[in-house]
Amino acid sequence: MPMPQERMEHAILMLTGQVHALSLAVQALAKSHPQPTALQGHLNQAEQQGLASLENLPVRTDTVIEGYQSVMAAVQKALASSVEGLG
Repeated sequence: MPMPQERMEHAILMLTGQVHALSLAVQALAKSHPQPTALQGHLNQAEQQGLASLENLPVRTDTVIEGYQSVMAAVQKALASSVEGLG
């Protein structure tokens, strides 16, 4: 049975808010990490593993990958800012 449109819209908006909050929290943690260069290496590795795990999703669309890459790019940018601040 398909989800009613109103419930679907609510779920999408709720998820959007949750992802935004988590993204900002992770960016704040990245900016304040005591060893941003080490964290950058770990994040690069995790990003590749995460992207590979998307291959196993039952519904893998370009939109899912685009959303994943968008959040990872924002975190990478925050982390790069921290690394630049070291120099």
